[in-house]
Amino acid sequence: MDGSAIQRIVDLAPVQRHQVDGREYATEALHMVAPPLVAKVPVGTLTGFSDYLAANPDGLELAGLIVHVASPTQVHLITAKPNVYRQRETFVTAECKPRAFPFGTYMGVEEFIIALQTYFVANSVVEQIQALVSSIQSEGSATYADDGVSQQVTAKTGIVAVGNVKVPNPVTLAPYRTFLEVVQPASLFVFRIRKEKDGAPACALFLADGGSWELQAITLVRDWLKGMLPEDMTILA
Repeated sequence: MDGSAIQRIVDLAPVQRHQVDGREYATEALHMVAPPLVAKVPVGTLTGFSDYLAANPDGLELAGLIVHVASPTQVHLITAKPNVYRQRETFVTAECKPRAFPFGTYMGVEEFIIALQTYFVANSVVEQIQALVSSIQSEGSATYADDGVSQQVTAKTGIVAVGNVKVPNPVTLAPYRTFLEVVQPASLFVFRIRKEKDGAPACALFLADGGSWELQAITLVRDWLKGMLPEDMTILA
């Protein structure tokens, strides 16, 4: 008789339960059979989330629910108290999926300029960086001065004139990273320029706020929901 046959016999043996010091033990793991949970409704905006609560199509007791701001991109409507099986039901989830800028990755000038216009809220800092990057010489004669904190690059300042332009650091930018209904949280970024092996300039942005933008975004989402949802709703963030 091989090992698999012996194991099969052991598996067919009845489960034994014992009391030891007032606690119950079993010779096999027992799996609870719980009833199915309701299928949650997915929405892509905070507006859709608030509209669901305003319409309340399932006739929910709102005082018994919790709005959980789980992250800058996810909000859940869950039951405040678990059922007898220690389960919480999720009725609706709002989730946004913003396009992520490739932080920490060096890109060519054209690709970087397109990314600036696509992934960030337009402001004077974006315009300043875009103007600087657009003016960098790419003929292989550009020069870079770097002291580890700030940089200087040789850039075109006119039709033929060339001058040294200081690269600002750190820069404050607001990428699209949370629901569009709220103000996008701004963060500090380190802006770097380097020369590639072929002599062409490459640019990159590095996040420099330690992730504090996530806390700011969650607070902004919570405050927006407070202004839109009924006063008796509990909001956790």
